[in-house]
This record gives sequence, C-alpha cells and structure tokens, in this order.
Amino acid sequence: MTKIPGLRRGYSVFQIRGVVLICLLLILALIAASGGQAHVEQILIVRNDHGGLISERSDEIAHLERTGQRVQIEGECLSACTMYLALRNTCVTRTTRLGFHAPQRGQQRLAASDFEYWSREVARHYPEPLKTWYMREGRLRQGGYYSIRGTELIRLGIPACAT
Repeated sequence: MTKIPGLRRGYSVFQIRGVVLICLLLILALIAASGGQAHVEQILIVRNDHGGLISERSDEIAHLERTGQRVQIEGECLSACTMYLALRNTCVTRTTRLGFHAPQRGQQRLAASDFEYWSREVARHYPEPLKTWYMREGRLRQGGYYSIRGTELIRLGIPACAT
C-alpha cells in the first residue's frame, strides 16, 4: 500500500483515486440532470431605475418569473421599476429607495377608466399590504413620489438582500 506524505490515516492512492472518481461522476450526473447545462446563477442588480412603460415592465417581469431570475433592488427604483416586487426571487437592500406615484401618460393624467386599469395592473405586482396601500393612497400621488425605504419594505415582508 502506497502512502501519501501528510495524510494521517495512511489512505492508499487507490482509495484517493476512487473518491476523486466518485466526485467526478457525481458532478457529471448533476450536469446531466440539469439538461446538460452547467451555469452560475446570475443576479439582476437594479439600481437607479426611473421606471418606464407599465406594459413593457409587466412583460419583462413575466419573463423573469418564468426563468426564476433573482433580482436585487438597490439604490433608487421609481415608478414601474417597483413592479419587480412581484418576483418571488426579489430582494431589497436596507438603503433602497422605492418611489410610487399615479399611473400616467408622460405628465398627463389618464381618463378615469384607464387610471383604474393601470392602477390595478401596477398593484397586482405588489405583495400585501403594499398592494392595499397603493390602491388606497400611492396611486393618487400626482407629481413627485411617495418614497419608501428598503428598511420599511423589509419590515413589511419583502426579503432583505444578503449583502
């Protein structure tokens, strides 16, 4: 039996090779189980996002949900950006600042039926109690934003980012 210097129990070269072979086989089995793709999970970092069109953000979020993409919101996230809160894999940092306001077209107010429709579309992306607050108060803000810090969102149940 060949001894490798530095090993206390005197494992043989054959035993070590066997363990290495088993580890390699396990790695290959895991790659095969994942459809032949080995990947490192990427995190979408959202910072200083001023929003955009609700319909486009809704489509993006639906795609991210299908793929299981992790999202980390840090910095400033305004308007339609706040819809990332719909994702089960979203977290916020303590210093994040989210800004909420009324749905609008540019700086123009919407017709009552459009206002109601787009308010509900935005609100469906929020967990409770944020959804109820938005429909009661947040959606009424014309000009400027209601600002909510990450610490408050975390207190309301939004997951805190590990960083």
